[in-house]
Amino acid sequence: MHGFRFRLRESTRDEHDATERAFGRFDLATPKGYGHFLLAHAGALAALEPMLHRAGWTGWTSRMGHLQADLGDLEIQAAPCPQENPPQLPTDAHVWGAQYVLEGSRLGGAVLARTIPAGSPARYLSGAESGRPGSTRPWQEFCLALDEVAKDQGEPWEDDVEQGARTTFALFRRHANIISGYDF
Repeated sequence: MHGFRFRLRESTRDEHDATERAFGRFDLATPKGYGHFLLAHAGALAALEPMLHRAGWTGWTSRMGHLQADLGDLEIQAAPCPQENPPQLPTDAHVWGAQYVLEGSRLGGAVLARTIPAGSPARYLSGAESGRPGSTRPWQEFCLALDEVAKDQGEPWEDDVEQGARTTFALFRRHANIISGYDF
């Protein structure tokens, strides 16, 4: 029997793939492309992170400080993007869904860190915030916690987790589209 995380991965695969395509427009091998990638992430995280401290996985930690430090090292000023329609994560389950996307992003960042220009700041992508660059441990801990919580929940809770994940993927795509339309 597979845990809930595997069902969640399958049910949100389309959103994940669309988000990867949206961020695939940024050439991380160039300073400009990498900077744009970070700016898009900064806009999404600025909208999401304030909601994630109140619910969901207790092991979740913010990555915004490392993202801002990397942007600062690149001498890029991250202006907050206006949120005409801020993301809606009204329940604990929705927050779990958002954290699922962010923890998966943290895991994927270690792979992407290998593609950025040599000497570029990579605290955000490398997982430096956990003190374990490239470690899969936070992802494994999150998945175990998600599966454990899901055991005691029903289908409505699972649907809300899925909606939270979909909302988060859509938010990241929106910010990728905003930043890809600018020429810095």
